[in-house]
Amino acid sequence: MFPLLANLMTVFRILLIFVLLPLMSFDEYDWKFILIFQIIFIAAALTDYLDGYIARKYKQQTVFGKFFDPIADKLLVIIALFYLCQFRFLTIPKNFFIEKRFFLPILMVIIIREFLVSGVRMLAAENEVVVEASFLGKAKTLFTFLAIFFLFFGLYLNTEGIPPSIKEIFRHINKIGDVFLLLATFLTIISGIDYFCKNFQLIVKNFSPNELDPKK
Repeated sequence: MFPLLANLMTVFRILLIFVLLPLMSFDEYDWKFILIFQIIFIAAALTDYLDGYIARKYKQQTVFGKFFDPIADKLLVIIALFYLCQFRFLTIPKNFFIEKRFFLPILMVIIIREFLVSGVRMLAAENEVVVEASFLGKAKTLFTFLAIFFLFFGLYLNTEGIPPSIKEIFRHINKIGDVFLLLATFLTIISGIDYFCKNFQLIVKNFSPNELDPKK
């Protein structure tokens, strides 16, 4: 097995994120652009599973992977949620289980949690402490990706060229995505609290200015 494959897949996922950015400005009524975005997102999400599996199975864990793999995941999720958010405000309310006014706050909860957890990870790295991903954190990631996958089908409700019967199926799938998003948000909050509780001593230890490196 190529020794750098896991890291290369992480880099590939980051590059795919930059491919997604211009698609966010394309015509929201053209289903082809939505499908391209969806396919790229799924491909990027699959690399998230594969790079972790390869790193563990073939012992390719690296410092680069420990830092950039979660960063790539966060960027992918944030971009996808913003993409979904802009469509949410263009579609009629009956298509969704979650009201439009609640979607953006949910998005912000997820983003704020990721930034706070990243701060603790940086603190742990400064103290040479390895912070392993928890079960709650992994469950949060799984439900978030599932939510985004199902919510993509709601984007086609704005488009032309899709039969009404198919759109009705997509409408129900989209509502399933809303339920998964609520579960993901709940796990986001719970896993964030769990994360801070487990690292509370580390935070307290570095809260005092006496812990600063005198050389800095």
